[in-house]
Amino acid sequence: MARPWIAPAWIALALACAGPTARAPGAGPAGSSADGLLAEADRELAEREFAEAERLYREAAARAPEDARPLLGLARLKVATNRIDEAHALADRALALSQTADGLVLRGRVHGLERRFDEAASDLERAVSLDPGNCEGWVLLTAIQVNRGDDVEARRAFGEAARVLGETKAVERVWPTLHGITPDPDQPQEALDRCVRGAVELLRGRPVEAQHEALNGLRYAPRYAWCAATLAEASWRQGDLARAEATLRRVMEAYPPEQEALRADAKGKLAGVLLDAGKDPGEAARLAREALDVRGERAHLLDVLGRACQAAGDAACPGRAH
Repeated sequence: MARPWIAPAWIALALACAGPTARAPGAGPAGSSADGLLAEADRELAEREFAEAERLYREAAARAPEDARPLLGLARLKVATNRIDEAHALADRALALSQTADGLVLRGRVHGLERRFDEAASDLERAVSLDPGNCEGWVLLTAIQVNRGDDVEARRAFGEAARVLGETKAVERVWPTLHGITPDPDQPQEALDRCVRGAVELLRGRPVEAQHEALNGLRYAPRYAWCAATLAEASWRQGDLARAEATLRRVMEAYPPEQEALRADAKGKLAGVLLDAGKDPGEAARLAREALDVRGERAHLLDVLGRACQAAGDAACPGRAH
């Protein structure tokens, strides 16, 4: 569920990355009568004058019915005002007119807010393939891959966001994006703030800073399992394998049944910790298989399963149990 407080940050990201409503192939004829209206509507949206922005986008759509841009503007407005079903329908209509990177990014965001993360990833991967410099696409894809539990792809997307924006700006934009679409949103605001920052610090390869943020977040929500998993990974990356193992075992017990995917992520991390500590590769292989059965094929899980099988000397070990 989108949180209304995040809307100003998202609008700023969308407009900073895309600039004024851009013309894309198939968007409409050059010099379209909608251009001036769209520019004005974008300004009104940036200033959160939603009623006036909607009026202008609708007028632009009436003047240029084959132009996807007014529909995308309306869809952005609907996201900003937390009307996600309407945003989805508008994004679909825009993409039926023109398959643009901006349209795919916007629908990817809508899928993310609907917590349909596989569909979001599909749209966003297509978007950045069309436009590798699309900063909003890479920022949003980072948040989506974190939610999908795909560590390798989350780091790749963050690296691309940093390439396009610079690392500091990438952090500034990934943090509110992940805050708005976080794996466990039903937590106190202060805990979300700090724990999401901790997750972003892990993406940066800064486990000490991640540990600091996670510990502060857990002060506000001691039973916040996803935050504790971030703390465990920070311990792991600093070489404190005993603490990482103990924390991950507690995390696995703490997740409720409706968060089985997050429990699977913890299992995959625990498998890696056990192997690094030289412990039972059979348990590590079992944990990795269980994680794969829930999450599907993730590169880091396949890697840890392969390592476990090699450590166990079991050539028949790789593969998912059913």
